[in-house]
Amino acid sequence: MNPHDEDVVAPSLDFGSEAEVVDDWSYVEKCRAMADKLVVGLNCRLGESLLTKEENWGLVWRSDFTGPDHDFSPLINRIVCWQTPGEDVTIQIAIAQRLRPLGDPSKSYCVLMS
Repeated sequence: MNPHDEDVVAPSLDFGSEAEVVDDWSYVEKCRAMADKLVVGLNCRLGESLLTKEENWGLVWRSDFTGPDHDFSPLINRIVCWQTPGEDVTIQIAIAQRLRPLGDPSKSYCVLMS
């Protein structure tokens, strides 16, 4: 999937009321592995997260984060991870969005990496 393709369709940044919360640690670890590479480069660490199963997307993992240069409270920074047929997981990063927090915002923070 080309990240610069304007026709790329992705799951919503926010989870809908129809989304079913599920537990699939192998899927979460696959998404975290990809997301960790990006957030470390931003001097961040992943915070609260949620895995849902959605009718149009299958499994969708969302995680909030903030950081020294990325704290736009009360706006939310979020990573969304999903898998398209025949491809590995894909992620989308959104900065400073009007979203519902996934959990306690005080647990979603970044640390400076040395």
